[in-house]
Amino acid sequence: PRLGGGGGGGEPLSKKGDWAKYQIETSASWGGAIGSFFTGGLSLQIEHHLFPGVPHHLYVDIQKIVMEECKKNNVRYNYYPTLLPNFVDHIKFLHAYGRPDAATAGTKKNE
Repeated sequence: PRLGGGGGGGEPLSKKGDWAKYQIETSASWGGAIGSFFTGGLSLQIEHHLFPGVPHHLYVDIQKIVMEECKKNNVRYNYYPTLLPNFVDHIKFLHAYGRPDAATAGTKKNE
């Protein structure tokens, strides 16, 4: 899989063929070394998704490389400096997509 390029919008992953970009843009990482230490690396979800077999104590070093490559390739890297803004955005997401109209958006039935 390649990191950059690969279509956009609502194209299915199989059509875009960009597994790494999909993992990066649909995950989020927060914090750095301290957050990673206290969560066993789970705070760095992007790095965990890209490199699941790598020991979590290396995720902080990998994070720097991934962020640089994302910037070079214009790939959105979802980063939060601490857990709180990540949590707040997650609650906003759940609220927005938990509304009854969100489930039927774009699927209007002909009556």
